[in-house]
Amino acid sequence: MVLKKGQSLVELAIIIPAVLFLIIGLIDFGRYMLDYSILNNGVREGTRYAVVQKNLDSTYNAAIKAVISKKIPISNYDPNSPVISYPASKINISISYNYIPLTPGLSYIFGPIPIKVQSEMFLTPYAK
Repeated sequence: MVLKKGQSLVELAIIIPAVLFLIIGLIDFGRYMLDYSILNNGVREGTRYAVVQKNLDSTYNAAIKAVISKKIPISNYDPNSPVISYPASKINISISYNYIPLTPGLSYIFGPIPIKVQSEMFLTPYAK
């Protein structure tokens, strides 16, 4: 009979880091998807606001950015980051954001992960 004292402790020491890395990675992925969804909703709301404005031009950009920033409760979001353009009776709003993962090592390997969201809608005849 061979004594195997401490075998389960060694197995646990080998498995725990991998399991924790996997769990924290899944939580990080959820945070990434949440930030993407929040940014996407904020851009869409800003585009909806812009579509119904009368005589829409570049003077409304500050009001559109204010509507977008109210919808985005992310702590390190820059309210001046939305890019607003008016191509051929449309409005196009896009935001670029750098997501920083919490998982140890991922932020050193990948750095900040870029998120880019965009919304484009036709302007209503009322807004032209």
